[in-house]
Amino acid sequence: MPHNPDDNSSLVPTSCKSFPKQVASYASTPVCGVVLLHGWRKQVICNPATGEFRTLPRVFLKEKNLLAKSNYRDTIPKEKIVGMYLGYDPKGKEFKVLCMTASLRYGVRDNTHRVLTLGPGKRFWRPVEPKFSLVKNRNIIGDICINGVLYFGAWFEQYSTIVCFDVGSEKFRFIYTNEDHEDSYFIPGNLTLFNYKDKLALQEDSSQDGLMFWVLEDAETHEWSKHIYELSALEKDMIRYTMFVGMTGTGEFVWSSSYNGPPHSLYLTFYNLESGTFRKVNIQGFKHRFTSIQTCLDYVEDVKWLM
Repeated sequence: MPHNPDDNSSLVPTSCKSFPKQVASYASTPVCGVVLLHGWRKQVICNPATGEFRTLPRVFLKEKNLLAKSNYRDTIPKEKIVGMYLGYDPKGKEFKVLCMTASLRYGVRDNTHRVLTLGPGKRFWRPVEPKFSLVKNRNIIGDICINGVLYFGAWFEQYSTIVCFDVGSEKFRFIYTNEDHEDSYFIPGNLTLFNYKDKLALQEDSSQDGLMFWVLEDAETHEWSKHIYELSALEKDMIRYTMFVGMTGTGEFVWSSSYNGPPHSLYLTFYNLESGTFRKVNIQGFKHRFTSIQTCLDYVEDVKWLM
C-alpha cells in the first residue's frame, strides 16, 4: 500500500503480475522491492514491479540415516523445511535467503540450517552454524527484516521464541517471549511482528481494551516498552473481522479484512496515532472471491533486478 492513500472511501488497485500457480502459497514481507514466494515444491524470488522471477536452487534434505542407541527403530526421520525468509544486509548490500529445517520428529537431532546469497553467478545453499532443533511457532505471525536483522517466530528448546538472524554476520540470537515481560505470557492471543519506527514490535490480538503492543527498545538486554491505546465501541467495531497488518512509515496502523468479513468485500482500516482517528478504505477491482490475501505495507517499486 502507498504511504499516503487518498481520503476517498475506495481505491482501485493497479493491474497485478501473475506468477506460477504452484509457487505462490506464501509470500514473504517485501524487502527493498523484492519478494520471496515459496510453496511445497518451488521457491522463487520475484520483482512484483516488473513481473520477473527466478527459481531458487533446490534444497537437498537428509532422507534417512542410521541412528545408534535410539528407541526410534533404526532410522532418523526425514527433514522438512519449516521456513524460508528473505533478508537484506545494508552494509554488504546483499540479499540472502535463510532456510530453516526440522526433523519430522522434534528433538531427534539438531538440524543444519542453510543460507543462500543472491546475485550474479552460480548460487548454492551454504550451511550456517550452530545446528539446533526448531519448530515453527504459529502463534507468532509474520517475518520481518529491520536494519539487516531477520525476525521470525519459533519454538526453541520448548520455549516460545523470536529468532533473530543477522543477515551480514549470519549469526543467530534468540528472544524468549515468555520470560521477557511482566505479563509473563503474550498468549492466548496471536502475536504479529511489525516494524515500529525501525524497531521490532509485537501486536497482541487478544486485548479487550483496544490496541496493545510491545516495542523492543534494546535487543541486547531484551528491554521492551508496552503501549496501550484504548478504543471506543465504535472504533472496535471498525476493526472487527479484520487482521492486524502493521504500521506504515507515516505512523498509521493498518488492519485488513479477514475471511469472516462480508463476502466479496476487501477493505483496509487505518488508525492514525497522532490524531487518534480511524478511516476505512474499500478496495475495488477484484472480480472473484478471494481465498487468501496477504497485505504488504510501504512497498517500494524497484525496476532493477538483482540476479
